[in-house]
Amino acid sequence: MDFMELKYHQFNKQFFLNRLPRNVDIRLRRMTSRYGTIHIYGEKGSVCNYDGSKPFAKIYISAVETTIQHLSTMKHEMVHLYLYIRGKNFGHTEHFWKLCKAIGVLPLPGYALCEGVYGSEAINKRREEVNSQMADNKAPAVEKKVPGTKLLVEALKVGGTIEALAEKCGISINTVKVQMSFHLKKKGYIIAKTEKDGKVSFQITGQNAPVKPVKA
Repeated sequence: MDFMELKYHQFNKQFFLNRLPRNVDIRLRRMTSRYGTIHIYGEKGSVCNYDGSKPFAKIYISAVETTIQHLSTMKHEMVHLYLYIRGKNFGHTEHFWKLCKAIGVLPLPGYALCEGVYGSEAINKRREEVNSQMADNKAPAVEKKVPGTKLLVEALKVGGTIEALAEKCGISINTVKVQMSFHLKKKGYIIAKTEKDGKVSFQITGQNAPVKPVKA
């Protein structure tokens, strides 16, 4: 029996005089839109006629909260279950909230439980806080890498020696040579070659229509 199941049976005895069914699953689930929820499979108004083939109910609790909030949320869901097996309206009625307050169900963090309701403003604020926390825990976005050919085209518009072009684009000298002699020619780029002070420079001076492959 895990901690949450142990606390369920403790609360059942302490607050509900062991009137709640024992075969209830309690699970933590990553939820940001609510603190918890309950799925009930047994017959309303009774726990005696249930065949026990599966849990009478399953309680799901938001895993993004603290242990104290987990326990408070479980008591909240247990009140739903208590009203259900008594055949009463088990929604968020005034009577429901009075029972929650009587057994010490905590209000939303930073807000008071008053007149039987949690304010929607409080719920929306808490939801934003949780979503912000989750966003902070995400891995940083990977910067998109610009293809070497595109970088080389931009560098050739300014012009430079093969060595300077390779360094500027972060690619090898051989790659620059292959790109200029084959790939860029295929794309129709016109590359002019000039020599000054013993240094050979290359620069794009225009572009023709790309060379289309010949179909057999």
